[in-house]
Amino acid sequence: MEKISPFHTAYYQMARALRMDTTTHTPPLSRPDGSIDFEDEEKAECFADSVAALCSPSSQPTDPLHIKLVEDENGVKLALFADDTALYSKGNSLPHIRNKIQKSVNYLGAWFKKWRIDVNPEKSSAVCFEYKRSRLTTTPPIRMLGTPVPWQTKAKYLGVALDAMLTFELHIKKVTRTARFYMGRLNSMLDRQSKTSLHNKRTLYKVCIRPIMTYVAPIFAHAKPKVINELQIVQYLFCRRVTNSPYYVRNADLHRDLELPTIQQFLKSLSERFFKASESHPNDLIRETDDYAAPIHTPYSVRRPRNSLSDPPNKLLADLNCLLAAQAKPT
Repeated sequence: MEKISPFHTAYYQMARALRMDTTTHTPPLSRPDGSIDFEDEEKAECFADSVAALCSPSSQPTDPLHIKLVEDENGVKLALFADDTALYSKGNSLPHIRNKIQKSVNYLGAWFKKWRIDVNPEKSSAVCFEYKRSRLTTTPPIRMLGTPVPWQTKAKYLGVALDAMLTFELHIKKVTRTARFYMGRLNSMLDRQSKTSLHNKRTLYKVCIRPIMTYVAPIFAHAKPKVINELQIVQYLFCRRVTNSPYYVRNADLHRDLELPTIQQFLKSLSERFFKASESHPNDLIRETDDYAAPIHTPYSVRRPRNSLSDPPNKLLADLNCLLAAQAKPT
């Protein structure tokens, strides 16, 4: 800075930028009670109250007009969490569903313009979830703020990878890869030559590795056993790495000695707690996840999350239950 003379062009450009008034003044904002805010602080409070009301889990929204305009009476639901917004609907005809969502997207775009919120439609995605492959090329895309949102076969919402047929193979493959990565990073403490006790190694697994694999577990616990087994394989690797057990030791023995539940057993316990808590939850969207009867004797392609509660134990869990029962018998 000392080498820059007072006549340098940088001083002129900085002074010119400071003299320019590029502030965009927002018009007065009206509250639901009819009052109008003119000052900048009042406008900020009004905007914060509106966003907080829309993101609140309360069953009685404080902005019913906006919720009604977006959802309308055509069955479109609006899900809000922080800065993530999802619109979803169901029906038998894809063009009919597209028209309903397009109408709600138009109202949502008008709300974005009213509150001066910049939205990037290119980061949005439209997915048709169904049990058969649909011909999306013949269905026109949904348009947001004049920009088309093309149809896609997968989407990511709140950290969950959703495929078109809801098999959750993409999500489980992603979390399995992440869990293996963190297990490698903790290898110095989990390795068979580490001086860390088995109790602390198990605590590291339960705190740092297993939560990555079981995030939103009640949503995908009903997936195919072949897909869920990918998570169990990671747990197999952990058990053998921390115990330095030879190959002929059974996995059921390792789970018993480490007092570690199997993945199927843990997912079922998480699902039971979730569905029990959702019955009395104040959020309508969460209560609706529990308001259905799980189909019986159906293929895995049409199963629902509640089916995981009635799944029979697999071979590993059956062997573990036999070992625990034999251990509990008095000698």
